[in-house]
Amino acid sequence: MVHPSADPGSVIEQDELLGQGLGIDGSRLPGGPVYSDGADRERIDALGATTLFGRAAQVEEIAEVIAFLAAPKASYITGP
Repeated sequence: MVHPSADPGSVIEQDELLGQGLGIDGSRLPGGPVYSDGADRERIDALGATTLFGRAAQVEEIAEVIAFLAAPKASYITGP
């Protein structure tokens, strides 16, 4: 696990090296504002307003992406 404040380039490099060491190719989901239990709603709203979508993500949206990337239909998808 990488600390959330780590340099994005370092995170990508670590993911690639880990994948090479395990003989796998993987995808990663970058961090961002997500509405979740315990999150300060006002802070998440403010952070979400700075994203391309103009809002924070819902936990279910992230879960659906992860489930898809882990499924056989995503076998040809690679990259950051």
